[in-house]
Amino acid sequence: MIYLKDRDKYIKRWIENNFTDANSDDWFCPERFDKKIRPNLPPELEVIEPPPRENNYRCFIYAFGLRSDEKLVRFSQHNNLSGLAKHLILRTKLDRTEAPQEGDLIFYSEDKHSPIKHAGVVDAGGMIVSKWSYGPIIRHDVHHVNPLYGDCIRYYKKISMEKIKESLIFLENALNY
Repeated sequence: MIYLKDRDKYIKRWIENNFTDANSDDWFCPERFDKKIRPNLPPELEVIEPPPRENNYRCFIYAFGLRSDEKLVRFSQHNNLSGLAKHLILRTKLDRTEAPQEGDLIFYSEDKHSPIKHAGVVDAGGMIVSKWSYGPIIRHDVHHVNPLYGDCIRYYKKISMEKIKESLIFLENALNY
């Protein structure tokens, strides 16, 4: 048991020391990621996909299943979609759950009143799959994320694409005023 706690601390410290603004290009550029980051990644952080070469996007596009929509990907490059998550919660389009299932969403923030800083999806094994900023898509334990994302974790039931797009239209119209 002590080994698992020590290993957990090691992974959290590794993330804190290696996922920084100072080396962001190493995470976001596929060639640099493969050369500098991937060889040193703890095995508990499983790379599902490396950073994309083009049309890059962040965690909210991935978590909401929007990465195939080029228009939304472009929109997200200039707008932080944490507002979409907040809008969906406030408009009660997302149902909170204490028993997450495969496909459900997870949001990270500093506390329940702070902005949502990171999003992911629960997989079949109860692990989280999330896009690390403009970097890779990683399968990880619920607590193995950048500490700047916060340790207030909330789960929500998966949501239909129709409800997501309705909320995006509302937000896009609000931003145009």
